[in-house]
Amino acid sequence: LLQVKYTDIDYVVFTDAARFVAQGQSPFLRSTYRYSPLLAYLMLPNVLLHPACGKVLFSAGDILAALMIRSMLRATSASPMQLSCALALWLFNPFTFTISTRGSCDVLAVLLLLGLLLLL
Repeated sequence: LLQVKYTDIDYVVFTDAARFVAQGQSPFLRSTYRYSPLLAYLMLPNVLLHPACGKVLFSAGDILAALMIRSMLRATSASPMQLSCALALWLFNPFTFTISTRGSCDVLAVLLLLGLLLLL
């Protein structure tokens, strides 16, 4: 029976880059690392504490995104029902939580975008 790993392949790349950073080297020594060096530093707990720390970080990012969405909607004339629906669509969307729990950092771009929108 063929077993499919739940972890995104990029998560392995992030973790390898963090290993290089932990050794005082460049994350770009990982041949396929094409992300911001900041991401490798964010993933240091993967190397120093537990391999799932990055997944927890990305999942926490989903919750922070929901809080930011709530803050944005509260600043408008959104009804409580609209607010609840928007939060449910974000938090219970299978794509949203699957992407983060597999170890993809897509939520970080979402957080940057929502942060900029909140500053407008």
